[in-house]
Order: sequence, then structure tokens, then C-alpha cells
Amino acid sequence: MANANKAMSLFDRVLNQIPQAPQELDLLPKIEQLANTADLASARQIVEGSPTLLGELASSLLLELITEARKQGNEAIAQTLEDTLALLETARSEGIEQAFRMAAGVDPVDDAAGMLDKFTDVPAALADQVQSALALQAIYGVAGQPEDLDAAANRWRDILAHPAFASTAAGFQLQVTKSAALARTRRCQQSGQPECLSEAVALWRNALGLSGDDPAERAACLTYLGHTLRARAAAVPSGALADLDEAIASYRQVRQHRPALRQSALLTNLAAGLHARFQITGQVADLDEAIDLYGEARNSLRLYARSAPDVLDDLGSCLMDRFRLRSDVNDLDEAITTLRLAAQRTSPETPDLPRRLHALAQALVARYDLNTDDSALLDEAIGSLQAAIRLAADTDPDRRRYAEALAECLKRYYTRVGLELGDE
Repeated sequence: MANANKAMSLFDRVLNQIPQAPQELDLLPKIEQLANTADLASARQIVEGSPTLLGELASSLLLELITEARKQGNEAIAQTLEDTLALLETARSEGIEQAFRMAAGVDPVDDAAGMLDKFTDVPAALADQVQSALALQAIYGVAGQPEDLDAAANRWRDILAHPAFASTAAGFQLQVTKSAALARTRRCQQSGQPECLSEAVALWRNALGLSGDDPAERAACLTYLGHTLRARAAAVPSGALADLDEAIASYRQVRQHRPALRQSALLTNLAAGLHARFQITGQVADLDEAIDLYGEARNSLRLYARSAPDVLDDLGSCLMDRFRLRSDVNDLDEAITTLRLAAQRTSPETPDLPRRLHALAQALVARYDLNTDDSALLDEAIGSLQAAIRLAADTDPDRRRYAEALAECLKRYYTRVGLELGDE
């Protein structure tokens, strides 16, 4: 939970500015303890042992603390408290178990492990194959070997093709189809083979057909169908527009029928689909809607990604695209702010950090070119690119691009210095 222990040492200074009623005095130590907790297991113990953290008063108090932290210029505290609020809001709406599964990155669709306990009348031959598929997935989870995932995906395929499968319970068929689709989707992510993606799309469509009227199951299947269609659109340009149209329609259905479900994910999924379609068609309406959705996501109380660099990075990219179209300096300024925060919130060990630093530098240079008197913009761009080169792996194919961008910045720098020296 804690973003920076050093930043959180200022917590008392924030608390001193908030009027404290007796009920709030009871909650504040629990909030501080939760915000400073570095691991999810400890955080869960705190939440389970303090039911008042899931009440409206705790949320209201956290909002006050966030506002006060920003007034004092303590962005690290504000962002950590936002993450804490998001976790508590999700625990209140979705349950503690689901909230911590989501926080840990556990896939809500990947719930196959208990299917044989739930469906006890499965024929023995099928039950054995299910156990085998689950075992292969478990081995893959530990060893990470693609051949184990391949074997699991093939085993799920064999179950679907078994003569006895059609006579099993509808719920069992849904779980198996989802498991087969998920295994194939994961394998596609590794191999990138278009035919693999097409099989995954077909499986998710089948799963959607089996989901019936269950809104949660339909939402999960529609979401994964959208993800897989987007992946295929990126891999197979000839059918990209049709795939993106269907992906966007799927995401819209989820948002329409499950508006309270993982609000941040609903917004960012749809935004990503619209941005991808804009990059093909150039339709500005898609870009405008994507920016609005990313902005709404950033401001969503239940957004784990409010302070997460992925959402900020995507929003910054959209804003830069719109700046290039309309030359509105407000878009450029907002892009700089957003991309800067995305880079700040990215761990140095994350492979995406060099790319994000490069994106920030590009935005800073664009702003500098509009006002060459502001040398701080160019200085920050140079520093960002130097950091990107330093952090990039030797095998990173973009390292040369970062170096070329740095060279362009240095040309501007020496031109500026030369002009200043000439004036003197």
C-alpha cells in the first residue's frame, strides 16, 4: 500500500490540518496504518479487523486528507491515500476477497480451480482431463515454460471436443470454455500468431453465448472478447477496423450493463479501443471520447490506476495526438503534466520507464519550440533522455532512438547557449 515511507513520514502534518471528531480520531490511526502497509497480506488483515474502514466516514475522511495533502504540496501522500481509498471503495462494493484479488492482479475470470467441487456430476473421463489441464496450468504458473501452457490449452480443447461434453451442465460448459479461451489467449500473448488469436476470439464468443443472463459472467466474457479482438487488430491490419468496432461495442455493453464493476477498467478499456480506432481512421470524435474517458478514469474514486502510470501514459499519448492535430497548447501542457506524473510513478525497474521518459521529453521539446525563452523545458527534456538511455537495456531496440532524440535536444541547447553568449 505504501508508496514512499519517507513521504508518509509527513502524515502527521496533514492530519494536523483536519478537524477531528471523536469518530474520526478512532479511524485516523487505522487509515495511517493501512496507508503505510507495504504488503497486501498485512493490508487485508487491517481491513478485515477494522470494519469501520469500509464506511462512508472513512471515505470522506480520506478525501479530506487527500485534499489537504495536495494543499501542502505532498503529492506522494496524496497518491498513496488515493490508492488506499480506491482499495476500500472496491472492498465495500465488491467485497474484501474480490478487492484484494484485484489488487494482487488475480484474474477474475481464472476461476477454474474449483469447478469440479461445484459440478459433481461430471463424467470421470472429463474430470480427469480437467484435473490434468489444471495441473499443467499450475506447473506453467511456477515454471513459466510455454510448452506447459500449450499442453494445458490443448487439454482444454480436448475437453471441448469430448463426446460427453455436450451433455454436461451449462455452468460447467461455461467454465471449461472460459478456461480454454483464457489459456489460448495467454498463449497468443506469447506467440503472437494470428491463427491463435482467431481461435481465442471464437472461444470467447462461445463463452459469451453460454453466459446466459448472468451479468457478471457476460461482463467478463465481453471484456476478454474485447481484449482479444484488440490484440488481433494489432496483429492483423487487414481486419483491424472490424475487430476494433466489435471490441468497442463489447466494451460499451459492459459499461452499460455493469456500470459499478471495476469502473476504472471499464473506462480505460473503452478508451484504448477508441484510441486504436482513431489511429486507423483519424476520426477525431474517437480521440476526443478517449481523452474524456481517460480523464474520467483518472478522477474515478475506485481507480487503482488513478495514480498508476499506465493510465497516465495512455492519456498523455492521446493528448499529444490531439495537440498534433489541433495545435492547442492547452493539450500540450496537460500532456506534459500527465506524462511527467506517469514517469514519476513508474518504478525504475520497469521496462516501460525509458519509453515514458522519451515521451515526456518529446512533449517538453514541443513546448520549448513554442517558447525558446523557457530553458527549463529543454533542460528537463535533456535530463529525461539521459535517464532513458541510462535505464534502457543494452538490447533495447529503442535505445538508439533515445540517443538520436538527445542529440536533437543538445543541438537546441548549444544553439541557445551560443545565442546567449553572443549577446553578452
